[in-house]
Amino acid sequence: MFLELKGEGACLGLHIHSAKFAETKHKVEFGALSFEEQKKILILGTEMFERYFGFRPDIFRPGCFSANDYTYKVLNELGFKGGSICIPGRVWMDRYCVWSGAYPHAHYANENIRQAIGDSPFVEIPLSVDMSRLVRHPIGFDYYFDLRPGDVYTSENIVARDHRQVLANIVKQLVLDKPVLKSIVIDVHNDRNLKDISETPARQLRIVLDNLKPELANYGLVPVSATYDQAIEQFKRRKSI
Repeated sequence: MFLELKGEGACLGLHIHSAKFAETKHKVEFGALSFEEQKKILILGTEMFERYFGFRPDIFRPGCFSANDYTYKVLNELGFKGGSICIPGRVWMDRYCVWSGAYPHAHYANENIRQAIGDSPFVEIPLSVDMSRLVRHPIGFDYYFDLRPGDVYTSENIVARDHRQVLANIVKQLVLDKPVLKSIVIDVHNDRNLKDISETPARQLRIVLDNLKPELANYGLVPVSATYDQAIEQFKRRKSI
């Protein structure tokens, strides 16, 4: 199925929860691990990916967006060209995920301070978040609303949010901040029912998709679908101008 999707133009990347990775299982996610521990997991994961799919992955996202200041160093050393490591504003200590003050738009990663813009080869394209309001989730973390259909672990929202308003606020941020590359990235878990419109995740995703073009049109913008590969190349071209 994944190879069929790739054949139709999809970009396949590597996604690992270190706390669930059977090959070298840890009790914690990436952000609690040393340079060498992260490197070992990524090498094993890359080898498995290449063995099954026939090509080497160069896009990555860690489980729970968990990372520390070793993560980009490891990714660069292993030849990953980009991905979505960052969820701006989330502070979830139980998952070793701390992105307070992180730059919220596409940028070259910083190998020393993960929240900052840097000059490493890795192109970070963060998850899109509405930075107008910081929220406290009942399960114990601070975050900004994003466009995911459903909640972190459930199909129903524990904290209510208006997806159209979140989208409108994100689009407004893109216009005001004027980043090199305007991007809207959604975290869509593949265990959610996204086909049955009577289900909350499908209904919320439809709200985002139906309103994306109108919200962008308010500012004279037009949406363009892009894989991570395409977005990374577009970012690099714009940075070189």
